[in-house]
Amino acid sequence: MPTNTKVKSLKINTLTKAQFDVAVQGGVIGANEISIITDLDESIQVSTMPTAAASNVDKVYQYIGATTSSYTNGYFYKCVSDGATPTPNYSWTRIDVQPAGGGSSLPPQAGNSGKFLTTDGTDASWANIPTEIPTQTGNSGKFLTTNGSVVSWATVDALPSQTGQSGKYLTTNGTTASWSAISQNLSDLNDTVISSATTGQVLTYDGTAGKWKNETSYAMVITDYTA
Repeated sequence: MPTNTKVKSLKINTLTKAQFDVAVQGGVIGANEISIITDLDESIQVSTMPTAAASNVDKVYQYIGATTSSYTNGYFYKCVSDGATPTPNYSWTRIDVQPAGGGSSLPPQAGNSGKFLTTDGTDASWANIPTEIPTQTGNSGKFLTTNGSVVSWATVDALPSQTGQSGKYLTTNGTTASWSAISQNLSDLNDTVISSATTGQVLTYDGTAGKWKNETSYAMVITDYTA
């Protein structure tokens, strides 16, 4: 529930903004005092920027007029002096206004429906959503690829068709992938040379050729053995 606080006395100060700033910094405004600033502008939004002059130094205005080569709609500008003597030069310089919590102010949203916010590292601006991705219609199951210049959809073709290839293994000739039956014959092995195999033959290794070959087995009959 709100509480009512009785104030025995209330002092109302009539100050210029400069006097108010000094009073705040010096801590001379009491708890029961109200200060009315007499020279504070009613609005900081202008459609035509005032003349940059000594009377406007440190004043800040938000420009809400049409964007020109000098001023951008929606941005804030502060009147500054270059301090030159005896005659200083005055100009309006754009400033970044940061809301509570940090971060720069957003650029004007009018006329930017559907765009996204981007930055060049200095200024925030609205930009169209990139359209590099080609249409997805009719490209179900395909993957996105590029030739270095153009993005396109392509069919996943790393594997050949698996239909009717049960039990086979995947192999390649260095160019094309294919399915192959698992070998069950000696003649299909890379390190064998099988020629006119007959019953009773055995495999012998030819060290010169580096191959296993089929050879006829000869039985050795010992007719005499002396210990």
